[in-house]
Amino acid sequence: MRRLLWFSLLVGLLLVVMPAAAQTTSTAAQVPAAAEISVGDEVEGTLTEAAPSAEYALQGAGGMLINISLISEDFDSYLSVKDDEGNIVAFNDDSNGERNSRIVGLSVPEGVVYTIVAESYGQYIGSAAQTGDYTLSVSEAQVLRIEYTQTTEGELTSDALSLDYIFTGSSGDTVVINQHSDDFDSYLRLLDASGAELSSNDDSGGSLDSQIGPFPLPSTGSYTIRASSLSGEATGDFTLSLNRIESQAIAYGDSVEVEFTDKAREQYFTFSGAYGDIVTITADSNRAVDTNLTLNDPYNSQVMFDEDGGSGSDPEIDGASLFADGTFTIILRAVDSANGTVVVTLDRVPPQSLDEGSQIASFSSSRTQIPMSFTGVAGETVRLTLSSPDGAVSSSLNLDVRQDGTSIAYANANTLSAITVEFTVPNDGDVNLVISEYSYTNFEFEVTLERVG
Repeated sequence: MRRLLWFSLLVGLLLVVMPAAAQTTSTAAQVPAAAEISVGDEVEGTLTEAAPSAEYALQGAGGMLINISLISEDFDSYLSVKDDEGNIVAFNDDSNGERNSRIVGLSVPEGVVYTIVAESYGQYIGSAAQTGDYTLSVSEAQVLRIEYTQTTEGELTSDALSLDYIFTGSSGDTVVINQHSDDFDSYLRLLDASGAELSSNDDSGGSLDSQIGPFPLPSTGSYTIRASSLSGEATGDFTLSLNRIESQAIAYGDSVEVEFTDKAREQYFTFSGAYGDIVTITADSNRAVDTNLTLNDPYNSQVMFDEDGGSGSDPEIDGASLFADGTFTIILRAVDSANGTVVVTLDRVPPQSLDEGSQIASFSSSRTQIPMSFTGVAGETVRLTLSSPDGAVSSSLNLDVRQDGTSIAYANANTLSAITVEFTVPNDGDVNLVISEYSYTNFEFEVTLERVG
């Protein structure tokens, strides 16, 4: 009887102890309770496997605009901010250079305590959480404001390697942002109210200057322009301008006349282009105004630039290849102070046709992509051969073959003088191919089409 009683007591003790042990195991990887942080604080912490994220309750920031920075040499950082009800009000991944995070110009309402969450990007997306040391800082935002038509001067220093300018825009406003510096290679970013990057640019402003736009604002609200250097480490003076512009529509075959005046030194045109189109753009001033031309793609990247390629001092963009579907932008700028009339003409040029026999693709430092075409028959097998006539070796080659907007063959190779690709054509009709060669030197491929079955 005593043995049975002792066994019953032992089982009872185990039943009491075992749930407690299980509870300890389940809470080991939970987020620690939020520590307090205030504006002006900089704290260091460590993410571990047991604590892959950390929370901080932001104190004393009611009514302020603040910046939050999360920096780590050990992991790809991710920042988010939650309100009292747990809703995310701001977030950022990589806006702080490298893999660091930064939330800029966040407004903290009076009486609200925000929670800052510091974690790795892997933890945020639910994959492999990363661990390591980090530095989290909160500062009051330096409110630099800029308005439409305004040009302002700024300076990057070792203590301020980027400057943020806030403006308010309306949905549908088309903006152009320019940054010019004689001291460094400029770099621009445009952020929405949450800190998400909408657009960025390095050299579309000419030389080493940056230009974002024309860019249509997606919604009404506050936007941030971040002015910095391309390296993120250079210092010096710069000028920043913000303008809301009106662009003119132009189509293939059109000629549009514009007038340059003391107050109108840039003209903007937009047209609808398609992958594989080849375009020529001319600006004829009859020697009255010295201008230059820039062609930007739908993603605000420069396709081609020219200043004096046309007649006299007039520019001409000759045979620019388009490698996306969408709205392209032509920017015509006056180089001198003269006023006068300029006629802008846009034409589409047919690609080299392999139906007419072998073609030569001639590349250079300014021409790295060449479109060609041929007429396809559904079900036929064709063989494309690219070979260097003199046996020269290409350092980087890409071949993309498309029909009706769908890729039907693709090849990528390095260090070669010849390549052959064989594929079946799915439908009757035009087949477009784009050959890209990125050695940025004078280089030629002979392109041959064989219909083999």
